[in-house]
Amino acid sequence: MTKIQTTGKRVALVTGAARGIGRAIALQLARAGMDIAVHYGSSEREASETVNAVEQFAVGARAIHADMGDPGSIKALFAELDKTFGRLDILVNNAAILQPGALESLREQDLMRTFAINVQGPAVAAREAAARMINGGHIINISSSRAHFAAAGTGSYSASKAALEWMTRVWAQELGGRGIRVNAVAPGPTAPGMFERAPEFLQAAAVKSSPFGRIGDASEIADLVCFLCSDNASWISGQVILANGAGCL
Repeated sequence: MTKIQTTGKRVALVTGAARGIGRAIALQLARAGMDIAVHYGSSEREASETVNAVEQFAVGARAIHADMGDPGSIKALFAELDKTFGRLDILVNNAAILQPGALESLREQDLMRTFAINVQGPAVAAREAAARMINGGHIINISSSRAHFAAAGTGSYSASKAALEWMTRVWAQELGGRGIRVNAVAPGPTAPGMFERAPEFLQAAAVKSSPFGRIGDASEIADLVCFLCSDNASWISGQVILANGAGCL
């Protein structure tokens, strides 16, 4: 890949940006004037759609593929980012998988794949990102309300997100001396996003669980991420912000 025309401003890498919350975050950061590296795992077409939408804000954008469960693939992603953008200021670890299943039907390969993508992947990406951030930067990990509210059949996913939240707190301590702020956002039921694939009864329960009588919109999560990457959040680091409309799911 050749270097693209960039704005010369900040560069953000959003993993899992082909659709859902990741796409909403990419668009909001682009609206704020940042060049965007759009990571995707399986949907090249949707990633291209995100790039096209991002470019409407007159910023640079490029879709880059990587398997977030493979450290070698993640390193290759950052190598492409270096050649394309030449810098990195913001990492949003959004890519994740949810493989539901109760304990008695747990498959070891599903457990290992969940932790590879939801825990190891963000850790490798954060390590690579931190090595490129100069004079500050931001790492935002996208967790889930499932790390706070237990639900049958979500053990592996919930545990992986809880691990990510603790890594957020630790990384904030380790990287704060370099001016890098690390935070996590834990969305509740949100659309568009992973929750759209939930059973209808669970979607109805999510609406009832919030006093606002609805589920979240992906743009609301993106707004929060954009705030955390701004100077207005200069004293916020090592925090996990639950964005679920006061619900209990």
